[in-house]
Amino acid sequence: MRAIGLTLTLAMAAAGCATTQAPSVAVAPPSRAQPPGPPPPTLDGAWNLAMVRGAPQGVRLAATLKIQNDRVEGVSDCGAFTARAPNLGMDLQFNGLVTNEQTCNANVRALDKTFIDALSSTRMVQMRAGYLVLMDERGREQLYFARGG
Repeated sequence: MRAIGLTLTLAMAAAGCATTQAPSVAVAPPSRAQPPGPPPPTLDGAWNLAMVRGAPQGVRLAATLKIQNDRVEGVSDCGAFTARAPNLGMDLQFNGLVTNEQTCNANVRALDKTFIDALSSTRMVQMRAGYLVLMDERGREQLYFARGG
């Protein structure tokens, strides 16, 4: 019995010596800065027209777009075009668009006009699933381009 009493006395003494406060450790607040992600994709390079919004069924237009710095040039089945296109993030506008028309099928000509009008009304751009998507001021998708070679 004496051994149990001694054990309890030692245990109580040890508990009395133990501190009940946690040691103070300086914890930095969580950082609100986002880790750097990949750089935004560049628009520079060659692009092939994949789709024109509102194109009539069965009518296709072959067109290319080449963006280099703030210059754009391209060709379609019905002609060629050039413009200045300063890219400011997701804002993109084709300024001073000049076209050089050639003869082509009437149905394709109508689609080419829709294409050129869509270039003229472009105000925003997005990269989506590898496509360059040109949109008007209301955010409506007008043209889709795939990376060309």
